Amino acid sequence: MIVNLTLNGQQGDNQPTGRDNPRLLKIEITNDAGQTRATSFEYDGYNNQTVVSEHDFAAENVLGTELRRTETAFETGAGWVNNRMVRLPKEIKTVVNNTAVSKVQYEYERYWIIEITGRSSNCVSGRLSLLLSSRKS
Repeated sequence: MIVNLTLNGQQGDNQPTGRDNPRLLKIEITNDAGQTRATSFEYDGYNNQTVVSEHDFAAENVLGTELRRTETAFETGAGWVNNRMVRLPKEIKTVVNNTAVSKVQYEYERYWIIEITGRSSNCVSGRLSLLLSSRKS
């Protein structure tokens, strides 16, 4: 058995941090008969793995028929991104023969913490934390 990993350091470059983000784009496994099975990956601008496609055996350097595709959508709203919460899946869907066979949706609570710190008239320090929730109805 032969295993080949394809990395790409170009995809995802030009990030605000100036770092390169090498990503695994493809895994190929070749059996003793010379048939190659591949799994390919796609990413979004936050380096989240958004698509994983699993392919059937085929000749070398040829992608076989797609057996299964897993698509993941992530929370990318400003409230999440500004708080560096860029790895929260919103939906994971599995597709076989262009038909969705599984779909999971995630919803996250949206809380804000407001802290008020001050001194009373007798110079005793105090702190009050309020937890506020916003829910969709």
